[in-house]
Amino acid sequence: MPKLILTATALTAVLTFAAAPVLAREAGPMRGGAAALPQASFAEIDADGDGRITLEEWTAFLQARRDVMRAQAVSARVDALFDAAGAGPDDALNRDDLAAAMATLQERAGERRAERQAERGAHGRGWRHGRGHDRGASRGYHGRAGSAEDWAERSFARIDSDGDGAISPQELEAAQERWQARAERRAERMAERRERREAGRGDGRSRAAE
Repeated sequence: MPKLILTATALTAVLTFAAAPVLAREAGPMRGGAAALPQASFAEIDADGDGRITLEEWTAFLQARRDVMRAQAVSARVDALFDAAGAGPDDALNRDDLAAAMATLQERAGERRAERQAERGAHGRGWRHGRGHDRGASRGYHGRAGSAEDWAERSFARIDSDGDGAISPQELEAAQERWQARAERRAERMAERRERREAGRGDGRSRAAE
């Protein structure tokens, strides 16, 4: 059997076209986070320039945005694998290097999950309340809750507040303001969780020193 050697370019191709579902899980998830919901100019979405966004234009825009996000996620996963292997972008990984890097990323992901579980145990489930809509929206945009077409239709209907079958510049602006507010709230929650984790680590170090 020939020896497997992968450059960053080759690994990107593998992740993109062949083994993306498996290797993506091993390399750890890439979430859109605050950028998961699209921010774009009206003209960027209004492909025919008639001053109204149709469902077809909205669906096409979301598909194009998903393609860009997917490419960015694959690139980030490749970078993470090469970093875990201690390799530079111009180096190459053999089969053993790749297996060791994936194991390292799995271990790091397990540590993050353990931290989150410990945090939930320490602070209860209250911090999760009120997140259902945001989480559902993010799942839909990334295609994990229903099809991409279903998500496009649901999101279109929410933005089209007057129900006339088209999105106006004012409706898009109002929706983007809502999305921005949710993104800011998510960022605040993430910062609070980081602070609690750091405080918990500090308390643990203090107790260990005693």
